[in-house]
Amino acid sequence: FEAAEAADFCLVVGSTGLVYPAALVPTTVARNGGAVVEVDPGSTEFGDEVATVRVKLGAVEGLTLLDALVRG
Repeated sequence: FEAAEAADFCLVVGSTGLVYPAALVPTTVARNGGAVVEVDPGSTEFGDEVATVRVKLGAVEGLTLLDALVRG
């Protein structure tokens, strides 16, 4: 989890936040001041406490949107 502790950003796609230890990665990034972008159409265990931005779309639609925003 050293990388998560040093990360500035974490992209979470389609995770319920219930599978450990993987669910600790975005939590660790957020706790250390990094941004967490969550792409999921439903509710997850991360919520607003962890996610800086929540994109309530499916994986394909959400990643397509993020790609368009990043590429301008």
